[in-house]
Amino acid sequence: MMTRNIHKAIISLLFIGLSSVSFAKRYDVTLPEVASCLKTAQPGDQIYIKDGQYKDMQLKWMGKGTEKAPITIEALNPGKVKIEGGSTLRIAGEWMSVSGLHFTDGYAPKGSVIEFRNGQELANHCRLTNCVIDKFNPSRRDQAYSYILLYGRHNRVDH
Repeated sequence: MMTRNIHKAIISLLFIGLSSVSFAKRYDVTLPEVASCLKTAQPGDQIYIKDGQYKDMQLKWMGKGTEKAPITIEALNPGKVKIEGGSTLRIAGEWMSVSGLHFTDGYAPKGSVIEFRNGQELANHCRLTNCVIDKFNPSRRDQAYSYILLYGRHNRVDH
């Protein structure tokens, strides 16, 4: 009888422990689907962007990862997600990493190409890595222009 109660207690503890463990999800999406994925993404989730040429994209990505489990957004094949035309990317939230994007043959219609903010929402502890901005220039030479603007705290741009 005592052994049976001990077994029940152990099994109960296992179920309680498992319910508090979150399992990271993997999403394979097109570039326009990333924003809707981020609405339900949890810390540790991985979003992979399918190869393709995407034109005139106004991307606004907001998410909340954690230090131990950031949300990662990356090209399935780095360099094969080409963003062209009048396109911009706004990153906001906490602990997100963006990787493998290739901005080419375009311009930012307003502001800079990539900003670590979306309106008043800033980015903190976010990373932009292994991305390219090439042949992405304003239509007029006298126009003030920036490729990447950093807002918030503890953000990183590398590789």
